[in-house]
Order: sequence, then C-alpha cells, then structure tokens
Amino acid sequence: MRGFYHLADRHVQRAHEAAQSIQDSHGTLLTLLYLGQLAQKLGDFSRAEACFQEGLQLARQQQNNDLTSTLLAELGSVTWRRGEYSQAEAYSQEGLNIARTIGNEKHMSFLLKTLGSISASKGDYKSSETYLREGLELARQSGDREQVCSALLNLGVTVAEQGNDDQAIAYMREGLELARQIGHREQICALLLNLAEMEGEKKAYEQAEAYLHEGLAVAQQIAHQEWTSILLLNLAELKEKQGQDSEAVGYLQRSLTLAQPIGDRELSVLSIMSMAISI
Repeated sequence: MRGFYHLADRHVQRAHEAAQSIQDSHGTLLTLLYLGQLAQKLGDFSRAEACFQEGLQLARQQQNNDLTSTLLAELGSVTWRRGEYSQAEAYSQEGLNIARTIGNEKHMSFLLKTLGSISASKGDYKSSETYLREGLELARQSGDREQVCSALLNLGVTVAEQGNDDQAIAYMREGLELARQIGHREQICALLLNLAEMEGEKKAYEQAEAYLHEGLAVAQQIAHQEWTSILLLNLAELKEKQGQDSEAVGYLQRSLTLAQPIGDRELSVLSIMSMAISI
C-alpha cells in the first residue's frame, strides 16, 4: 500500500513542477493539496502541513473559498494528529465557518468530525458527541456514505468513553454494514478492530476473535501492512487474556515481523513488550 502512495507522490510531484513551470496557479494549488494528502498517508505530517500551508496561501490569494475550506480542513486534521489541539481547532473552526457560508455539506461534515475528534482528544466527550452527531446528520443528507461510516465509528468511540457500550456497538455495527456495502476496506478494518476491543472487554472472546480474524483477512487482501500488524497484535493480546500464551507469542512475532520493515517504531515496541510479558 505504501508503495502505491510513493509512486503516486512521484507523479504528483512532477505534475506540480509542470504547473509551476507554466505558471498555472490553479494547477499548482491542486497539486499542493494532493501532495499534502499523500504525505499524510505516508506519515510525513511535517511535509503535509507545509504543502497545505503553501496551498492555503494560494487559495486565499485566488479567493477560492471551496479550496480554502478544504485546506483548512486538512490542516486541522494534520495538526490534530500531531497533538496540536488548539491550532487544529482554530483551523477547523475557520474552515467550518467558510463551509457553512458556501453551503458545502461535505466539508461541513468532515470538519465537524475533526472538531469531534479534537474534543475527544481533550477529554470533552459531550462536545465531541455534539459535533459528531451534527456531522453524521449532514453526511446522511449529502449522501456521503464514507463520511457516514467515519462519523459512526467516531460516535461509537465517543459514547463508549461515556459508558454507553450498547449504543457504541450499535453505531459501529451500522458503520460496519455500510462500510461493507461500499467496499471501504480500511474503514472495515477500523470498525472490526474497535468492535473486537469492545467485545473483548465484555469477555465475549469468541466474537472478538471473529471480528479480528475478519479484519486481518481484509487487511491482507489489500496488502495493508500497518493494519495487518495492528490486528495481529490485538489477536495476541486477546489470546494472552485467555491464557493461550503460545498462540499469543506466535501472533506477536508475526506482528513484529511486519512492523519493523515499515518503520512503525511504536508498534514494534508494543509487540516486543507484549512478547516479553507473554514469554
């Protein structure tokens, strides 16, 4: 999967250079947006932010409200991922105000989701739920099924943090059914992982394991090493909870084997620590 992103990045970089060489300001703006999105996919958040900042400056100069809102949404997302919550909130609120002005429901839904995630990261789950519910309603109205899936996942996590596990599972199951319908396999993995964690907490280990194995099969189908490694790690933790240490170690070794080549140091450390505990 990362190889495809690297390939796309090279092609978009060439397109960006071509747009600059002929002074195509709109083409330059669009390629900066795409380069930033690809940098995010590759985990290079500093580069992503630099591309989005440069693009935002151009969008403002061109008075392009639609792309200004888009770039503010992307900046809100990338700074949130870096833990810069105040800056992320400022970007997202500005982007939301512009999206409301131009009536872009898709942008509004995405920005509300980001604001919900920021609030959850700060422990303000009530505000998070309010943002996410509004975002879900807008996503349904606009027919954006991918955003509906994402909102349902985030709502599930948020209401679970408030102790409403049954409602959380209901949101996630609805999201999973929709993700299967539209074939969004990364969201399928995310929803299955979260459902497995919730079932595991209830000691419904058989159901939790079924979710994890389904997610693992999906991740392997799309050759997504990060998701494969994460799901293997969670299978190991589930087996360890059930006292099945030899199986747990096997899953941990497979997780670590995948995590190291892709440079996921945090996941590698988690795998090593879990293996040491199991052994």
